[in-house]
Amino acid sequence: MNEETRKLFSDLGSKNVKDLAFRDSWVFVGAKGVQNKSPFEQVRVESLAPQNSVPAPSAHPAGFPGFCPSTPSQGTPDPSPGAQGGAV
Repeated sequence: MNEETRKLFSDLGSKNVKDLAFRDSWVFVGAKGVQNKSPFEQVRVESLAPQNSVPAPSAHPAGFPGFCPSTPSQGTPDPSPGAQGGAV
């Protein structure tokens, strides 16, 4: 929203239009010619952070010391097909 548009809403009675950020949800309801009532306005700011974040699993699961799924250690077989160098 550019500054000209923000000024138009401000002139109509908006108190929040100047504080809106990118991707904020904003509702401004009014009616032309209404003199005795204030316009309705509501802002909802959305965070970019996940709402239900789950902690990452440990790199060394309990019961498997020295095992890290992303980097196989010596003595830990690679379960992917053809990992042993044999024919698939």
